[in-house]
Parts: sequence; C-alpha cells; structure tokens
Amino acid sequence: MTRRILHELKIDKIAAVDRPCQEAATMTLMKRSFTPAERERLADTGAAMDDGSFPIVTAQDLRNAIHALNRARDYSAVKSHIIARAQAIGAEDQLPDSWGLQKAAPAFAAQRQGVHEALTAIAKATAATTGETFEGAYSRLLMNSRELQRALS
Repeated sequence: MTRRILHELKIDKIAAVDRPCQEAATMTLMKRSFTPAERERLADTGAAMDDGSFPIVTAQDLRNAIHALNRARDYSAVKSHIIARAQAIGAEDQLPDSWGLQKAAPAFAAQRQGVHEALTAIAKATAATTGETFEGAYSRLLMNSRELQRALS
C-alpha cells in the first residue's frame, strides 16, 4: 500500500453530502483573506469600500459580503456597494430575493437581443451568398438549435 501525501490542500467548504441540492447545505470554513495592499488597490478601483472593507471580486466574495452586511457600520452604503459590485461582475442572481431587485430580467433581455441580432446577421449573410431567402435561412438556423429556439421564444 502506497502512502499518498497531499500538498497544498485547501478545504474551504464542507457539506453533509457530496452534491448538496441547496446552497445553504454547505458551510464555509474559511473566508478569503485580502492583504492591506490588496484592499487599498481594490478600494481605489471601486471593488471595495473606501476603507478597503467589503472587497468583492468574485461571486464567492459577493456571498461573503452579503453574509457580513449586518456587521457594517453604514448598512445602506455597504448594501449599495454590494448591489453595484454584483452588477459589475454579473452576479445579480446571487443577491437575496428579500432585497426586491429585478435581477436577471434585464441581463437576459440584453442577451436575448444579442442572440437575435447575431442570428439575423448570419441569416442575411447566408441568404446573400446562397440565394436562399432571409426567412428560409433564419428558420433553418433556428431549427438547427433547440436551445436558440427556446431562448428566442
């Protein structure tokens, strides 16, 4: 039997099962730490509050900030910072429902519009080069991808 040694092992979450069906079924063991220099740099870029508190770079940082919000000195300023950072990193879906924000709808609408514009451009180019009608080329594109059909409906 060969003995195996793990080097640089990092355990930051544990769960009662291997694939928890609810995010609340996990427990964070250790939060990410930032050096004072990192906090200062993040404050300069707006990714942290002016004093370097509540740095938010990743979705996990966002979740950590939401959990720590009740410890903030200026609750409303920190909440505004968390919302702004969630929008900046595209993680509005991580914000609590109790905050009453419309999270994914504007992002989904923009994404849907982008897909529609891309398909329109492809269908126009296909129609121009093959002599097929625009409607025919567009329909063929949609039929080739059920996901696109669902996204545009």
